[in-house]
Amino acid sequence: MRKFFSDFKQFIQRGNIVDMAVGVIIGGAFGKIVSSFVSDILMPVISLAFGGGDISDRAIALRGTYEWDAAANAFIASEGAILFRWGSFAQAVINFLIIAFVLFLIIKALMALKQGQDKGKEKALKRAQKKKAAGKDLRHYEEELLAEEEARLEALANPAPVPPTTNELLADIKKLLEEQAAKK
Repeated sequence: MRKFFSDFKQFIQRGNIVDMAVGVIIGGAFGKIVSSFVSDILMPVISLAFGGGDISDRAIALRGTYEWDAAANAFIASEGAILFRWGSFAQAVINFLIIAFVLFLIIKALMALKQGQDKGKEKALKRAQKKKAAGKDLRHYEEELLAEEEARLEALANPAPVPPTTNELLADIKKLLEEQAAKK
């Protein structure tokens, strides 16, 4: 029995169960508000368009006859009468359409918010990737600078032979020509 209550406690304490319960309670209250709005505000306006009287009280007798008893607030139908109560059906359809429209707006707003968060995460990821790539490029650049500096220092430590000047080259050529002329 303790295990049962422990499992039940875990089930109830899950965040999504509590959120769902709150949603059901708020949904019930919202449904009552919409029903009141439709029956107390919209339906009287619509009733004016249909010649007065409460639309939700409208019906068509498919078989038999009926009368509306205002004192009892109900239809009094003859024995075996079948009524098509289109007025109360119309009121229920209007209730549904209003609730569906409001839920559509709420879901659309939540989806837009979620897409905005996803885009924000995507932008942050791109920024992080750019920073990482820039960090790699910076390290590569620093490595190149270090290699160039090492090459410069090595060149200073081991200087390359200085190329001969034009006068020195001409003197060498003159010397070679004189040696060749002496051999003949």
